[in-house]
Amino acid sequence: MVSSLVLARPEIEAGLLVHPFGPVIEGATYFIVATADTMASADVRAVRDWLKEVAGPADAMAGSPARPG
Repeated sequence: MVSSLVLARPEIEAGLLVHPFGPVIEGATYFIVATADTMASADVRAVRDWLKEVAGPADAMAGSPARPG
């Protein structure tokens, strides 16, 4: 299992969670996969905005949604 700890870092540093094994992906890379209709949902936008806040401005999502190939 490979994971990014960006979302759990505060809890790990506070001793509330532990990361028992590695490897760990450095950075705050994430993807939101949704249809255009779902992405327009207030709930999905709220999660997206929360992820941007947690990741910080340097790692915030950029660009337009991916298009099917």
